[in-house]
Amino acid sequence: MGGEEIEFEFKNSKRGQEFRLKGPPALVDKYIEKYCLESLVKDTSSSHPVSPASEDVAHSSNAISDFPERPSATSLTEYITKLLNSEWAVKGRTSAEIIEVAKAHGVSSMKHSTLSGILFGLVQDGRVKRNKRPEDARWLYYPSTEFLLSRGR
Repeated sequence: MGGEEIEFEFKNSKRGQEFRLKGPPALVDKYIEKYCLESLVKDTSSSHPVSPASEDVAHSSNAISDFPERPSATSLTEYITKLLNSEWAVKGRTSAEIIEVAKAHGVSSMKHSTLSGILFGLVQDGRVKRNKRPEDARWLYYPSTEFLLSRGR
């Protein structure tokens, strides 16, 4: 792959298992696809662990002031799609915020690894969008362009 490298780290800690990949985003994405790691990776182009860091939890607790209603859904994928294609997500939401809302809605099966796999598929399908948050390079997830256009934005 042209002399580019990926740094891979896997360790056990008090917070659980952590999996990190560091390297050029395109190369990391190819590596994840090739080895089917979508369900393990929270952030495919930075060194953030799979388990939430304390700063994620602190940030998300303060950020969710407008709690959304629980969407009716028959699967986790449908639940996340509806949650992110709502007014609540228009300004962008982190995975920690999504998990906090899911827990408040009683969706106890929502874990970071599960959410990561779902979000990866939704972004690939174009059903949600994502961008890096400038201040800390964490992913923010947004409604699809189709949703925004249907709302007249």
